[in-house]
Amino acid sequence: MYKAFRPWTVGAMDGAATKGRLDIVRRLYLTRDEGCSTLAFIGAASNNHVEVLRLLYMFYESKSDPVEELTVAARNGHLEAVYFRLPGMMENELAIEAAIVNGHVAVVEALLPRTGNKRNIFIIAAANNQVLVLRLLLENYGFYYSRDVLLIAAGLGHVRIMELVVEACSQREIHKALYIAAKHGIPV
Repeated sequence: MYKAFRPWTVGAMDGAATKGRLDIVRRLYLTRDEGCSTLAFIGAASNNHVEVLRLLYMFYESKSDPVEELTVAARNGHLEAVYFRLPGMMENELAIEAAIVNGHVAVVEALLPRTGNKRNIFIIAAANNQVLVLRLLLENYGFYYSRDVLLIAAGLGHVRIMELVVEACSQREIHKALYIAAKHGIPV
């Protein structure tokens, strides 16, 4: 995929960066002019190779894709790479969504302060049955989106999610959620 054994292409550095081979990345930088592609940054971030990322940013910053790097690091639960990419980032919606879907609570917690659409992250946590993530969100932001969470969870049969928010909902909302669950054949 990265052509790591073809020394006259950017694929060599891309492959070395993805595999975390800082020694090879340094040597290629010193002895070759080909450089790297965006895949080097994405591969290093997706595998938590922060030292490789630091070197790539020193010499090839124009090839970087910060949003994608943050997103792949978050998707894979690599907190160190997330912290490396986070400074200066204004956009992190894709990253926090990826962390939520994969249940990486520590990464979600790191990204929360810079997240704008709170309702969306509650919905994603509920839809993906991420109980621990939802607990974190409830601790930080309260039960404002409980109705939405309850209805989503009811439609998908996520009983543990429903249990977290049911006390914050009105009787009418609870009846509606139970109706939705029954309509979908979900025993609650």
